[in-house]
Amino acid sequence: MPPKFAQIYIVDPEMQQRAERRRGIFADLESGTLLDIEQMMADHNPFAKQFLNYAEKLRADRAEGKDVVDLVYRLHEKKSNPRTHNLPTVSEVGATLIEDGNLDKPRDILLWAKDHRLLRLFESNPMYDPLQYPLLLPHGESGWTFTNEYADNIERRSKREMSLREHVAYRLFQKVGDESALHQGGRLFQQYCVDQRAKCEQEQLRWIASHQAELRADQYRGVQDARLNEATTVLNEGEVF
Repeated sequence: MPPKFAQIYIVDPEMQQRAERRRGIFADLESGTLLDIEQMMADHNPFAKQFLNYAEKLRADRAEGKDVVDLVYRLHEKKSNPRTHNLPTVSEVGATLIEDGNLDKPRDILLWAKDHRLLRLFESNPMYDPLQYPLLLPHGESGWTFTNEYADNIERRSKREMSLREHVAYRLFQKVGDESALHQGGRLFQQYCVDQRAKCEQEQLRWIASHQAELRADQYRGVQDARLNEATTVLNEGEVF
């Protein structure tokens, strides 16, 4: 498939300020804490050993004298249509999907491996969540995929596969005695929730789009049954009262 640019935008009014604080070498953050987090990820996160993060790539590019792109995130108020393009008036995290949610194609995500290979990843891959949210899932806990199943001790299920919505509900449910890093993530946790909701919506819409034949057949049979039972007539169908 051809490469795609950003297919989903996470919108956070405070993102620009946070991005500006994190530029350079994190001058206003506790360097000791950052080193502890980096060491923790290197020791316990399996993906940190396989893939480069952006900071590592920037350092390597600078060391080799390569041109480094300085990314800046800004929200601009649209003056021409203020009623539809105003900046957010409350500090909430949201998402914007483009191209009708890209129902025909999954999100296009590229990973840069430490052996300099580029790998493509989709949001239905179980590695998507731990790679997108390494601080919320520090041990690389797998996300959802189509083959997820219920535990063997769960009975009376009409199906074995776990849906994306059910997987997200399990993740968001706080367990007794479980000090979940996920639920202590602050605004990053809000972004995770918004992202998962967007994934659920896209997955449901993809299912509807790919099952149109069955859905329309259902409606057609219902109309035919009603006509055969003389419960209504063709003339009355769609009549405005």
